[in-house]
Amino acid sequence: MAAREASRDGGRGDGVSRCTVSEFGELHDFRKGLWGDESPVVDPARTGWLCVQNPAGREWEGPWVWICRREGKIVGSLARIPFPLKVGDDETRSQWGINLIVDPGWRGHGIAAGMIPAASAQTRFSCAVGLSEDGTRTAIRNGYTTVGAVPAYVYALDPTRLLRRRGVSSWVQRAAIPFAYLAGQAAVSWCRLRSVGFDLVPMELFDDRADQIWRDASPDYDVIARRDTARLQWRFDQSPDRDHYLRFLLLRHGLPVGYAVLRATTWHDEPAIKVVDYLTPTRYLGPLFAHTIRAARDHGASIMRCRTLNHRARLPLHSLGFITARAASRTHELQVFARDDEDSARPLLSDPENWFVTDADSDLD
Repeated sequence: MAAREASRDGGRGDGVSRCTVSEFGELHDFRKGLWGDESPVVDPARTGWLCVQNPAGREWEGPWVWICRREGKIVGSLARIPFPLKVGDDETRSQWGINLIVDPGWRGHGIAAGMIPAASAQTRFSCAVGLSEDGTRTAIRNGYTTVGAVPAYVYALDPTRLLRRRGVSSWVQRAAIPFAYLAGQAAVSWCRLRSVGFDLVPMELFDDRADQIWRDASPDYDVIARRDTARLQWRFDQSPDRDHYLRFLLLRHGLPVGYAVLRATTWHDEPAIKVVDYLTPTRYLGPLFAHTIRAARDHGASIMRCRTLNHRARLPLHSLGFITARAASRTHELQVFARDDEDSARPLLSDPENWFVTDADSDLD
């Protein structure tokens, strides 16, 4: 086995340790000094929820936060979100890397290069998404492979309203609004047709029906984080943002076949709805997205957004009228690290068409 071992004493790994709960106060003081009071990253409750309280965090050794000390003070920190990753027919321990930060006065001294391998040694696979340019370079230097962008899709729920925005010339409005109105009516009819035989019903919290959806849908996806009842309850029902989520169950002839989680947001000062998460067998993706469009329109949004890496969803999304926002897609690339250079799953993980990723993965939301 050509396993990569973390440096444990001396050299770049010197001063790196797993952060204990008793050190969380000092950790958040360090983060607050660099990120400010307004950043959600400095909230101890959020760190505990992401890195300690999730089902994998409770089951596996934790907390999933690493720090580096120099001269007795914290000068760097790195958090991880542990999760079970389905790869082919197997499931394995994996983690999302988040919130890598190094004191500016200690950058270039191997702080990140000590924390990353120490954290990555805990699981078979380590993943990251939405890194900054500096973060991407650091990840690649430490053995991560770029899989590809997580596409962002956008749908104009109310094109006439968007055309009336300030900055759009009056002659463009006069010429385009009638066509936009007709296109919008056609889109409504098409969505209604695609959703025949299915119902999207709101739910307050996730329950055991999510386990059945996971069992039915997961075989359709080669690489996907587990989305059973326990993880969905942690991710949405126990989240600090739990009151902001709109949870829906997709029914076919009264039986649960999928779910979607939406969240109200804004886009260029316009009311928007984004798809935070969803899951259904691939044959029902069209009806699921058609129903989410109708739900977003019922909530008065002008724009609908969906960030997902799922090549099976491209055709249903485009056929319903979603367009790919290429600029937004380029800012969210997926990186993967395999602890073993000779891991047999590396070819499967390196192909973006095998992956299923949404805003519910890592801390994208």
